[in-house]
Amino acid sequence: MNRHLLLFFCTIVVVFSSASNKIEVEWEHSYNGGGGFIPGIFQDVQNPEMLYARSDVGGIFKSIDGGKNWQEINKGCNRYYQHQVRSFAISKHNPNVMFRCSGSLNDWHVYGDIMKSKDGGKSWYVVNDRANFFGNGGERFNGELIDVSPFDSLSVVSGSFSKGVFISRNEGESWQSAGLKGYPIGFVKYHPTVKGLIYLGTHKKISQSEFLNLSGMINDGKGRLYRSNDNGVNWQLLIESENDDFQHIAFDYQNPEIIYTVSNDVVNKSIDGGKRFKVVFTGVKALYGKGMAYVYTHPLLPGKVFSSHKTPAIDSSIPDLPLMVSDDMGEHWHYLSNYTFADIKDVPAYVKDLKIAGSGIAKFMIDIIDVNKMYYSQWWGVCRSDDGGKTWSANHFNGLTTTCIENVKVDPLTPEKSYFTCADVAGFCSTNDGKTYTALDRPNDEFIHSGTAFAPSRHKKDLIVSGITSWPKSQHGSAFIRSENGGKKFEIAQKLESGQFVQAIKESYQTPGTFFAFVDGIVAKGAGIYKSIDWGKTWQQLLSPFPKYISQLPNRKHWVEFELLPITSYQQKNVCGCDALMATDPFDAKTIYVGEWTEGIFKTTNGGKSWESISKGLPFHIHNDSVSTLVSVTCDEKRPGVLYAGFVKSGLWRSENGGKSWTKIYPTDTTNFNASAVVVGGKSPDEIFVACEPLYWSEVPSAIIYSSDRGKTWQKISDDRFGSVRWKGLAVDKTTGTIHAVSDGNGCFYGRRK
Repeated sequence: MNRHLLLFFCTIVVVFSSASNKIEVEWEHSYNGGGGFIPGIFQDVQNPEMLYARSDVGGIFKSIDGGKNWQEINKGCNRYYQHQVRSFAISKHNPNVMFRCSGSLNDWHVYGDIMKSKDGGKSWYVVNDRANFFGNGGERFNGELIDVSPFDSLSVVSGSFSKGVFISRNEGESWQSAGLKGYPIGFVKYHPTVKGLIYLGTHKKISQSEFLNLSGMINDGKGRLYRSNDNGVNWQLLIESENDDFQHIAFDYQNPEIIYTVSNDVVNKSIDGGKRFKVVFTGVKALYGKGMAYVYTHPLLPGKVFSSHKTPAIDSSIPDLPLMVSDDMGEHWHYLSNYTFADIKDVPAYVKDLKIAGSGIAKFMIDIIDVNKMYYSQWWGVCRSDDGGKTWSANHFNGLTTTCIENVKVDPLTPEKSYFTCADVAGFCSTNDGKTYTALDRPNDEFIHSGTAFAPSRHKKDLIVSGITSWPKSQHGSAFIRSENGGKKFEIAQKLESGQFVQAIKESYQTPGTFFAFVDGIVAKGAGIYKSIDWGKTWQQLLSPFPKYISQLPNRKHWVEFELLPITSYQQKNVCGCDALMATDPFDAKTIYVGEWTEGIFKTTNGGKSWESISKGLPFHIHNDSVSTLVSVTCDEKRPGVLYAGFVKSGLWRSENGGKSWTKIYPTDTTNFNASAVVVGGKSPDEIFVACEPLYWSEVPSAIIYSSDRGKTWQKISDDRFGSVRWKGLAVDKTTGTIHAVSDGNGCFYGRRK
């Protein structure tokens, strides 16, 4: 075991000590109807009703009823990146054996590993930590990077992002390098009918190269297609071309010389085993790149080839659900059907039109036995057809809990009512204590669509003040929005300057109608602290609490938004953890606390006319350690002057005197701990709940911990079966005692005390 892994597992022992007053919590997923990208779907050919789906942020999901219902299978995934799955494979010889390839990008390099399960996905363990994968990268649409030989159960091949090819001859237990190191591999696949034959394609350009140290990588603008006739021992270069970018491959099951690829977002066909290709389908220009998403063939449908456009299409004449089929081996193409929204059944409430139902199609698959049973995966989930593709059912994407959530709130006036905001959809509401959530309204605006901060009023029933933004490019528009009917209808209250982002909104405890907001972005364009005295209808900027050297918020923007907190490095502002860096004082209407990630905590006692730093003693810039970063500021609602500060790496701190002095309360030694979300007070005012998010720069186990005695003793209350969940927010219903926890990639959970 290497030193890094040893330290990681030692951390588990140190961090989670037991509390004297324990509670038992039963955790379940909240239902909200999917909402995350599913780049791949797979079938157990021995048990056709058993399907698997890989996601870019939520791990692997399993269905035992033909894709109607799903459940995540991530137990054993303890590392930060292991839910970002780039590839997946099932052994056709023993379907209990399967593999997942996961990884991410940080610190200018891509890393990752291959994991194996021998029990149908109930548990996983690492078998190769020398490979690297980008599970949430630009190529997650593409073909698989791991495959088990259809002729030999012991032979497994895997490509990687840049570490080359790996071969296993003992069912994936150990691996040997097999060449092509440095090449950005797009797919690797065994031929289904020719023993020992493998095809491998590479990209002509490395994805997200602006975030990478390219030393040792092949980034010469040429795509390559290779073939191995001896089970991966030797590789023959078939094509090397600046005109090709090999993304996906499919085979003709009757003629092994006929091959189809997606290259440069077009479908190509070869009749000589891959030596020469011709373009057979070019697709159309779409908003997220031109052309095709995949190419697919089926052993029981000779001559048929399937593909689809990457959607949404710019050309309005192209159907919003553009599934394509060729009946003559790719020579001519037509749409599978001219769908209307009525043809897509049982979609979640946020799927309001066909453009959403058909957006971002990644894969298409037909049942191995019943060719009338079809599946497609896309940005929101998996849809199934039982009538040859005439109509489709989403079954509300039940169990595909891949949502990336910003924060969670309990309604202060209505028991059992809670809310969360998330990427791609403005917000969700539950009225049954977190069991199910439905999508809230969002303003009719072309660009704004992701929820950020969220403040249900404690003074006016059904009033909600919130923030939305146009992720991933906040320059397209952010705004304050409000609803007076519990989220049934939102209106834009005030738009913000380009590049601004509503980080937090907090209501005054004492003064009805008064709200404060923390807006980050460029200071000269309006980033800073705002106040509303008319229930969030209009906003005025207050004096900045931050030092004059800060020209943008976060001050260390690249560190916070591209390295430390994002779901992936190139997706700025996507699930950065909102509503955590501002607190209004429960006992003094003029006292407000605002935190800046790396520069300090600032306090005003006169409503924002002047500010002071209360950071002395807190681990900002401690010993030149750039990792220690503030992510949470929380007041104790029952004790005047008591507030908490949560840090990445440096744990949880408390002040008993309004910030004049601070004491570290967890952990009490130098062990790393990420206090990513903090709740003070539950059914008892002495309760504290802290969520720990595993991160690349502070790799600690995923956990939610609990103290019943103000931090004297602690216990872990989260469930390891959910894997390496990246917790982003916590809330506790003080009436029911239910704990609500939200995550970056695995949706929302609710915990009931036994």
